[in-house]
Amino acid sequence: MAVKEVKNYNPVARALHWLSAIVVIGMFAVGLWMVDLTYYSQWYKTAPDWHRSVGILLAMATVFRLVWKHITVAPQVEGNQFEKVGAKVGHIAMYVALFCHFCQWLSYLYLRWPRYRRFQLVYRARFG
Repeated sequence: MAVKEVKNYNPVARALHWLSAIVVIGMFAVGLWMVDLTYYSQWYKTAPDWHRSVGILLAMATVFRLVWKHITVAPQVEGNQFEKVGAKVGHIAMYVALFCHFCQWLSYLYLRWPRYRRFQLVYRARFG
């Protein structure tokens, strides 16, 4: 079966690309804003939860984007060999950067979980 040659990315791939770009830039800006929040700000407790939730949605969109990338045909990269290798390395670096926030969230859960577990065990031992 011959592979159909395409000249542009499909609309779903373009939408996922721009969604990821806008969310990453927005999350960075919100992260900088959250650093300056004071303890008495009404956003001090809720903003990190929203930030994590949007980050999880971005991780899911990134996984969907990778799946979509593998089931659809992408246009050929133009240029000499050096530019093609540079484009491939750049894309891999961007995907690694997108997954870094997901790994940070996993480490957050891992570091938090034992405290809750210990608390539950101590609570059950003392209060039945």
